[in-house]
Amino acid sequence: MPLKYIEKRVSLLLPWGVGLTTIFVLTGSISDPVNTTKLLLAGACAGALLFVLGVKGITSIWDKNKSFVSALGLFVIFSIWAILMSDSPLVQNIYGVYGRNTGLLTYFVLAIFSVSAVVLENEKQIRKLLIAFLAAGAVNLTYGLWAWQFGDFVAWNNIYGNLLGTFGNPNFMGAFLGMLFAVVLAYTIAPKIPMKYRFAGFALLILISFEIVETHAVQGVVVSAGAALLCGFFWIWFQFRSKLLTLFYVAMSAVLGIFAVLGALQIGPLTELIYKRSVSLRGAYWHAGKEMGLMHPFTGVGMDSYGNWYRRARTGSAVTDMPGAEVTSNAAHNVFLDFFAYGGFPLLITYVAIVVIGLISFLRVAKRQITFNPLLIALGVSWMCFQAQSLISINQIGLAIWGWVFTGALVAYERITRVDSANIGTETPSKAKALKQNKNQSDFDSTGLRAFLGLIIGILISIPPFTADVSYQTALNARSAGSMEKALVSNYFKPTDSYRLANTVQIFEKSNLPELARKYAQIGVEFNPDYTDAWKMLYYVTGATVEEKAKAKTELIRLDPLNPAWKELS
Repeated sequence: MPLKYIEKRVSLLLPWGVGLTTIFVLTGSISDPVNTTKLLLAGACAGALLFVLGVKGITSIWDKNKSFVSALGLFVIFSIWAILMSDSPLVQNIYGVYGRNTGLLTYFVLAIFSVSAVVLENEKQIRKLLIAFLAAGAVNLTYGLWAWQFGDFVAWNNIYGNLLGTFGNPNFMGAFLGMLFAVVLAYTIAPKIPMKYRFAGFALLILISFEIVETHAVQGVVVSAGAALLCGFFWIWFQFRSKLLTLFYVAMSAVLGIFAVLGALQIGPLTELIYKRSVSLRGAYWHAGKEMGLMHPFTGVGMDSYGNWYRRARTGSAVTDMPGAEVTSNAAHNVFLDFFAYGGFPLLITYVAIVVIGLISFLRVAKRQITFNPLLIALGVSWMCFQAQSLISINQIGLAIWGWVFTGALVAYERITRVDSANIGTETPSKAKALKQNKNQSDFDSTGLRAFLGLIIGILISIPPFTADVSYQTALNARSAGSMEKALVSNYFKPTDSYRLANTVQIFEKSNLPELARKYAQIGVEFNPDYTDAWKMLYYVTGATVEEKAKAKTELIRLDPLNPAWKELS
């Protein structure tokens, strides 16, 4: 099959897949309306993309972008290696923990999206990605306005009233809006844009800024401010080509950046705007992630297994001061440190390589530009904003998918601009195109059949966390012990989860069903011996024997050695 039909099908599937993944949520029949649903849709689309690419498409990508494909391939290989060497449950490594779902499957899906973006062959196809991003942004802005004016129609557990968007979290919403700010600003300040569109752009920027404030998320402020500075830098450079003016702008931006960092550290005039308690907490989470990687430099602790190790890796001050002995985390709140914890130096280095290749691609394309190119600046600056927020945040599927896709798009853009002049005059003559029209349509239709088959297989592979959650939520709604036990019977479509087991123990204990509570407490510690809450359940459950309590105390001390509370247990 001609490669151009593969490229055409990918250019259609990719914007739809990434855009719908961002906005797709499902409530009512599921306890986690965001992560399992986005993983399901992203997995289905990734399956379709992979089957469309096939051997021919992947071979073509390899021939054109060996370094990038190698980095992605090594990232997946080292993720699998981390799983094989991990003490955490296999299903947790594959599907991730409840409420995150950032295990091997998610990163394999993101890698497929990223490598698919490399197939894009022209600016028009890359522009479709930005249109999809703007469409997802329009949905979130409209949703945000509705929630602000009339109340949120989604049944979130939103006690603070912040705007959550289709991410279920104000921090992710704020970061996404910051990236959206970058895209809109790049087109708004572009030279020769009609005045009516410029006014519309500024109005949209005001709306985005307002909703960022309503998220009450530092990430949104930081990302949008960074977007403004970066867009300003490129505008000045392309407009004036003055090294002196550019250096002055960079110096002023650096001063503002220093004040921002000081504000995050509770120093200086920007403290009130930037500092939040969560900023201080991140220091403890970062340290723990670093320690996990150093303790397991070549293997890590396993994919999405940070939570199993946090208490063992935290400092004494994290116990006695902030965040406190009873506060835990299942992510480092820094994507790079998460990967260091998950897979040690091999996984960290390969991820850094992926990011560096994306950055080099962007800078190469920018160097080739003569004038301010809003498409390039929008793509590159929003990508840089994603990387910036990843230094202080967690990977969330609906947001991370843009970072990975934009990386692949930048690599494609670099190739397009590199070979564009060599392709002049190589188009197939129109008469020859007409003669081959029927065959072309047949070839293109066959990619559709492959996409459909891949979609079905992608659904079957990524659906287990979703069906397990639906089954468990159905059992909770039924308020029946039998339904709860049935929902916890492990099979392919209902993988066991530590959180659900611990939650079930609490439900049975409160329902005066001590034997069932003890039964599932025992199952919990057997399934995941490194899950602190599982041992807590076993220790405190009514029916626990003296031997079980003694074992639970020993394990709690092992898993949380700096917490004096466990040593004081009787």
